[in-house]
Amino acid sequence: MRQVALVCALACVTAGEPFARADGADPASAEARARERYRRGLSLFNAGLFDAAAVEFEAGYELKPLPLFLYNAAQAQRRGNHPQRALELYRRYVLADPLAPEAEEATHHIRELEEQLRNVTPVVAPVNKQVVVAAPPPARPWFRDPLGGTLAATGGAALVSGLVLLGIGGAWSTAPIETHDDFERAKHGHSLAIGGGVVLTIGAGLIGGAAIRWGILARAQRRASR
Repeated sequence: MRQVALVCALACVTAGEPFARADGADPASAEARARERYRRGLSLFNAGLFDAAAVEFEAGYELKPLPLFLYNAAQAQRRGNHPQRALELYRRYVLADPLAPEAEEATHHIRELEEQLRNVTPVVAPVNKQVVVAAPPPARPWFRDPLGGTLAATGGAALVSGLVLLGIGGAWSTAPIETHDDFERAKHGHSLAIGGGVVLTIGAGLIGGAAIRWGILARAQRRASR
């Protein structure tokens, strides 16, 4: 039936009566171009180039609106795996020429395509979820380093304690000795002075450790900021 429709379309184009065009173009010229569109469409269809054939048949219909151009274009669209467009063209063909010999076959294709399109699962495009990456927290300034602060605070307290012990020990050890109690106090003062010196040394070491740590952190942060 398909080949009959194609041959009949050529016959209708070549033997059809001249028709008036609304745009004032020469009817003979339009018919000649319609025949050429048909021949190219038939050649492309037989070569399996269904998309290109559909373009030629639809262009031929624009030049001379014969219903069989619609049928042939629908056949090409169906064979080219474009069911939605083929369905539209088959429906237009049946409406344009419901008593044509190919109308029954076109109706059969309409039912097939409607069923095919009902069974097509719509493809949902994946949603591109934007992943938000939290920015890293700003680096803590070197002078706010907890360990360095602890070392410095402990060292400062040790320095104060050492100075107090040195002061008390120095006062007791240098006081005049007139009694046995004065002698004992002087002896304790000497011990306090020694202990104060030790505590002062520890305090200085802790502060020195804090200074070294802060210096290392400060250099690292300067390199990271470059």
